Amino acid sequence: PDVIGEPQGRAERILERAGFTVRVREEPHDQVEEGRVFDQNPKPETSAPENSEVTILVSTGPEPVEVPNLIGKSLDDARADLQAAGLRLGSVERVESEEAPDTVLDQSPDAGREVRPGREVNVVVSRGITTVVVPRVDDCVDEGTAQARLEDAGLQMRVVGEEVTTACPAGRIFRQDPGAGESVQAGSRVRVWKSAGPPPTSPSPTATASPSP
Repeated sequence: PDVIGEPQGRAERILERAGFTVRVREEPHDQVEEGRVFDQNPKPETSAPENSEVTILVSTGPEPVEVPNLIGKSLDDARADLQAAGLRLGSVERVESEEAPDTVLDQSPDAGREVRPGREVNVVVSRGITTVVVPRVDDCVDEGTAQARLEDAGLQMRVVGEEVTTACPAGRIFRQDPGAGESVQAGSRVRVWKSAGPPPTSPSPTATASPSP
């Protein structure tokens, strides 16, 4: 009987019912799905002695391919390397990194693993360093307003201390570092100083009474 194209179990039952013993040999095959018969010996429709052996070749699926090393490559080069290896680019996760944007930082599956052709390889790539412009907070605003401005810009605030100054009323922000308009890395901390108010005034000297004439 012709069992080419049949699942392995069904092919074995057909041949055994026809009076043959079955020998199974597994081999990779690009065109036949795993577990199906892609060849047999003796060939179909030929005569063979009863109880003689029929060998069926069962597909284990396509020949596995090795995952290339993508780390350190640009995303475009990684995609090209995967296509050349018979694989596909899967998910792309972007994280902040000092590496140039779109540089591959990690991959899954790892380089060197053998996988089925057509499998997706997921990568993590750099999105570079995100920079933001520091807003102005040294214009005598209160601490809560200063913090809200900085957090809206993706920055943090650290109150360094208080200084005596006439620049702003006590409790207001009068100095910052980095200054307004500078570009810094997102998430950076901006140091601020609060006014302790103006210095105390010295008391006027008491007038000396003039002697009576």
